[in-house]
Order: sequence, then C-alpha cells, then structure tokens
Amino acid sequence: AVSMGGYDNPDHINNCDYITIASTGDGTDFGNLTVARRMTGSSGNGIRGICHTGYDGTSRLNTIDYITVGSAGDASDFGDATAGGNTGATGNAHTTTGIWWGDGYTYAVKYADYVTIASTGNAADFGDWSGNITGCAAIGLIESKNVWGGGYTTGAGGVWSTMEYVNPNSTGNTTSQGDLGSAAAQSAGKLTNGTRGEMW
Repeated sequence: AVSMGGYDNPDHINNCDYITIASTGDGTDFGNLTVARRMTGSSGNGIRGICHTGYDGTSRLNTIDYITVGSAGDASDFGDATAGGNTGATGNAHTTTGIWWGDGYTYAVKYADYVTIASTGNAADFGDWSGNITGCAAIGLIESKNVWGGGYTTGAGGVWSTMEYVNPNSTGNTTSQGDLGSAAAQSAGKLTNGTRGEMW
C-alpha cells in the first residue's frame, strides 16, 4: 500500500511511502512524485497506482502521476486531468479504468475524469453526477459497479446523503444507489471486499 504526497507544515512534499499490508512495521520510502503536493486523489488496479491532481500551496494542479506498485521508484508523468483540483477528487478503479469525481474546490461541478490505467495520456470526461458535488467517498467497487457516497453540494455548507454509481466499463452519468444513514462529507472510503462496501 503506497501513500503519495502530503503536507508537513510549511512544506508540500513529494514523498511516496509504502507498507506491506500482511506485516506490521514502519513505512518505507518508495520514491517521489513529479510535483510536491497535497490533497491528491488516487486510483489503481493493483499493478499501477495513479495519483491525480492536488494543491502545491499556490496552484490547483491538473498533474497525473503513476507508479508501478510492485517495484519502488519515482513516479512518472501520466498526463493531465481536464481541470486542476484538490481536496475532493475521490478516485475509484477497476481492472482497466481509473475514475475520479470533482475538483474539490469550487463545490460546483458534476464531472468525472477517467484514464485507462495501463496506458498514459490525458484524462477524458466520463460523465456527470446528478448534482454539483465534491468531497464524496468511494465506498465500493466491482468490475461492473463503482459506488460513491456523500459529499458537499454547491457551497460548503450543504452535505449530501446520496449514494450514486457508474459502470466503469462504459462512460456515462451516475445512477442512484440509495441513501446513506446520514449525510456526510470528506469521509474515508474504499473499504470493500467486492461484496460489501463501507464508508467511515
């Protein structure tokens, strides 16, 4: 498991660290991102890890980097996102496609970007959420369904209880999955085994 980038006041960092999930112990240096930044999003398929967008203290970046998870080393440039973003570009993935929602700053976007993980190149538009959203959490993924939930609506004061999903095999807008037990934003997600997904 690899963490990429971050913030160590007052510095934005480009460090990537990893742990081996099957054993306890401290993180180990993996390499560096191409640009130091925090508030990134991530996607991956177990072979490649994708680090997308972020904030470098001055600008909201459209940078996309990738690593090969099985071998330590510096990240390489993948391409560019359709827009710069930070804090809410929540990624999900399956075998071939990495998808992320929102730019995390304007609280007024519906779009998702996607890339084909095994290749390099700029991201393209995947589709739209049913409303303006950011800060949602990825709560589940299988080969035919990626689910996200919660998030801020237009204006940081509005919080959603909605869950929505897409089929990662074909571009298009989201479909309703139902509602959360309560409205939430900036939650921890990706807690899933392919059958059940959780959002904390």
